[in-house]
Amino acid sequence: MNNYDPAQRRSGRIRFLLLAAIFAAPVLGAYLFYFYLPELQPTGRTNQGHLIVPAKPIEVTELRDMKGELFEPPLLQEKWTLLQIGASDCREVCQRMLWNSRQVRTSLGRRMTRVQRVYVATDRDNAEFLDDWFYQEHSDLQIAFTDHASADDFVAFFSARKAPADSSDYIYLIDPNGNWLMYYTPEDEPGGMLKDLKKLLKLSGIG
Repeated sequence: MNNYDPAQRRSGRIRFLLLAAIFAAPVLGAYLFYFYLPELQPTGRTNQGHLIVPAKPIEVTELRDMKGELFEPPLLQEKWTLLQIGASDCREVCQRMLWNSRQVRTSLGRRMTRVQRVYVATDRDNAEFLDDWFYQEHSDLQIAFTDHASADDFVAFFSARKAPADSSDYIYLIDPNGNWLMYYTPEDEPGGMLKDLKKLLKLSGIG
């Protein structure tokens, strides 16, 4: 005798989906509230970085690795990204910000695999320096290049949205969907960046 009842099975699926939605709603709601509805938050600021409202999808040009090959999948997606952009010589402040992002990522412990660090060089004049110094001091750092025509557009995307033009001295926080959420200046404490990332990784299941 076959006891299979399609209506009962559909009812069971609906109950399961409702339960899943109930458990997922607080996490999704907190994420949306934190980033996309800041005007409804209490006046006390919860984020430590400089918030971009609303979050901006990055107009990503083609990014290439040291050998000139395209990154596949696109580099600024799938993981949380601490991004720096600048010339290939990366001087004092730029290097200090790289050290900050490295310490922050390391301090995330087991969650560090959900976060990547990326340096986008706008020229190849000192590519050997990048390959040597970055590899020795920042072995987890992804180095990417833009072509000459798109480099200015890439920098302009950030500088036109209240971030400074000298972008190599700043760290941009990108979510796994390719949205620019915050930036951090040399005057901001690395501990604030760490707090933001811990909160985001806890609230969000993406990346």
